[in-house]
Amino acid sequence: MRVLTVPDLDELRGLRARGEFFWLDLAGPGSRTLADVAAVLGLHDLALEDTQEFGQRPKLDTYPHEMLLVYFGARMNGEASPEPAEVHVHISDGFVLTVNREDSQEFESVRDSVKARPPETGQAMIYRVLDALTDSILEAMETVSDRAGGYEQRVVQRPRASDRDEAAGYDRDIGDHLWRATGDVDMARESLQGMVETYSNEVQERLTIVATIFLPLTVLTGFFGMNFNWLISHIGPTWAFWGLGIGGLVISAAAIAVWLRRSGMYGGRSRQPLR
Repeated sequence: MRVLTVPDLDELRGLRARGEFFWLDLAGPGSRTLADVAAVLGLHDLALEDTQEFGQRPKLDTYPHEMLLVYFGARMNGEASPEPAEVHVHISDGFVLTVNREDSQEFESVRDSVKARPPETGQAMIYRVLDALTDSILEAMETVSDRAGGYEQRVVQRPRASDRDEAAGYDRDIGDHLWRATGDVDMARESLQGMVETYSNEVQERLTIVATIFLPLTVLTGFFGMNFNWLISHIGPTWAFWGLGIGGLVISAAAIAVWLRRSGMYGGRSRQPLR
């Protein structure tokens, strides 16, 4: 499991060729750098277009070979006030790419944990990335809560009118931050729920395809497996075994495959990404 912060194109090509899962974290990349990385990783054109523009809402877009998750964390600015941190997370079978406007403080602990205890699967790596962003929101909310507690203690100990007026302004500011944080948490939860539902739908669709393929084959096998005298006496020659038995299975499987391709359920036209 590799963790990269520098877009070395040759190294990325090598990792892709070997099928080795990696996490690439880019902080404020230029348009040219991002385009080169997207070309090596095979990102969809619409995914690249969205990643080049920040200030988007939380969302999950699915493409034929990857997903783009616009997720939010939180960070503290110089005045100890929280501000949202927008992160674009590209998820694929072979990598996870995160793009930030600036160096992500939220991912420092993740990189250290990967070095100390590498994740066993790519899904575990993706979980650590999203978990770090979610934890940053909770930490920001705890900081705001501590500030509110400090203002409350000042008002209780020294209940002056000027203190109440000053505290009211601070309280309004804290309330605004809490409402924004709550909204970011809700939107992030909805994005994660959408990603889980998309994955669940893909699994259910593949199971349906498998069941569709084996259903008529099971019927044919059960029919010819019945011990009727007519079947036993009329299916004896070699040509009958290969023609009626094996041939019937092959023809049924081919017909199902053609139907699946024409219906677009498998190997047909690519699905349109969700916008």
